[in-house]
Amino acid sequence: MHRRTVLTACLAAPFFPLLARAQGAVDSTMDHAAMGHAMPAAPAAGASPRPPGGAPLAAWPTLGARGELRAAPGLLHWGGGLNTPSWGYNGAALGPLLEWRAGEAVDMTLVNALPEASNIHWHGLEVPASEDGHPRDAVEAGQRRAYRFTVPEVDGLFWYHPHPHGRTAFQVAMGLAGPIRVRGGRSPLPADGIDERVLMITDQRLLADGRIAPHSDADWMDGREGDLLLVNGQYQPVLSVRAGGWLRLRLINACAARYLNLSLPGHVWRQIGADGGWLEQVQAPVKQLLLVPGERADVLVALDGAPGSRAVLQSLPYVRGKMVSAEQSRPEPILSVHYQRTAAQARPPLPRRLADIAPLPAPAVRREVVLSETMSMEGGKHQMAFLINDRRYDDMNRADFTGKVGEVEEWTVHNRSDMDHPFHLHGAAFQVQWRQASAQHPRTPETLRAWRDVVNLKPGESLALRFVQRLPGDRLFHCHILEHEDQGMMATLRVVG
Repeated sequence: MHRRTVLTACLAAPFFPLLARAQGAVDSTMDHAAMGHAMPAAPAAGASPRPPGGAPLAAWPTLGARGELRAAPGLLHWGGGLNTPSWGYNGAALGPLLEWRAGEAVDMTLVNALPEASNIHWHGLEVPASEDGHPRDAVEAGQRRAYRFTVPEVDGLFWYHPHPHGRTAFQVAMGLAGPIRVRGGRSPLPADGIDERVLMITDQRLLADGRIAPHSDADWMDGREGDLLLVNGQYQPVLSVRAGGWLRLRLINACAARYLNLSLPGHVWRQIGADGGWLEQVQAPVKQLLLVPGERADVLVALDGAPGSRAVLQSLPYVRGKMVSAEQSRPEPILSVHYQRTAAQARPPLPRRLADIAPLPAPAVRREVVLSETMSMEGGKHQMAFLINDRRYDDMNRADFTGKVGEVEEWTVHNRSDMDHPFHLHGAAFQVQWRQASAQHPRTPETLRAWRDVVNLKPGESLALRFVQRLPGDRLFHCHILEHEDQGMMATLRVVG
């Protein structure tokens, strides 16, 4: 049965509560109680109390390759008397910027001072499977564990977040996440005239008393979006810049489900890097940049504003096919860029080439991966599931595929659902080969060669991606809408030596 038909049937059911947009909150049969999910209704969009904005964008606290990340409850002080009980790494919310170098030995201890099990996934980094935060390696409350590995030979932006099955969405909503910047070799960019900032964008939804709002039924279907957009944990901060140079923004979409369609009016984006590091060359300027959940981008912005002027970084509406919640309908401000009143600086020229990315050879293995969502009214009760190849992730020891170390694999991934899904692979970066809008359309070769670990699929879309797993172990692949991942849209590639 098509989901629209099912939703109509659900809305006709007398037990079905109404949402603000005259639709019903869907009563999923997922066992949220067993998963620990609270199910009271969340506030309507736009209902969060507004923290004071306008503070300068703060510098990240940093941590090197050896240290301790203490995951613990804290109290986030927004100002204006608004306080939020939260979870964070080494602080009230989020964690430090981890500054690493390629080839460096990492020895990082997670101290779990939370009231439940947690772990750390080093999103986008090729590390041993035993160190990558597999759900079955969760660290119990009150315990600690050391993560030890060598930073791979990359130069890019990554991030870390918890990955306990069934609790990932909740723990990230409470504030557990942080960025990783890996430097590898000599940068191809000029040394002067570039102001670099790491921006981790998250969203939040608060109750009237400042507490983080619990997930609603609609959140478990659509993915949770908050009505407060935050940059590095701050609400509408101010970034001070000097006209004339380049602003290099290292961007992370750390939202659970929100798609960021970024725009800085009066300016254009020139992308220089993707998830896994440098692109081959600086891209042509664009006015909008779409960043899906889990994805990163490295961009340059020419600072052409007049001294003393202002611009607002915003996320424009993007329709991703939500089932019951309203889509974003207006631009959402994220950060203000204020030009200093000093004289403009000189803008250095950019190199013609940034890096060499060799295309992966023909695959030894080809596989099909199907993302789907199912709904029914079987037995008079609404039932829903998020699946990969018609299976729900309900066994952490199950291998859905078995591959070999060093073999090139090509996966054709199909989105046979009615909403966008960002596909994420653990343990290896991939190259997209082609896309196909639907079975009725021809395949379009991918023109941008890049190393990625997240790629979006629109409803009905298919694409092919190619990769090599260089280390053995169980590697997850899943939708990076965290609520969909928690409810079973995840599977395992078992890589053998």
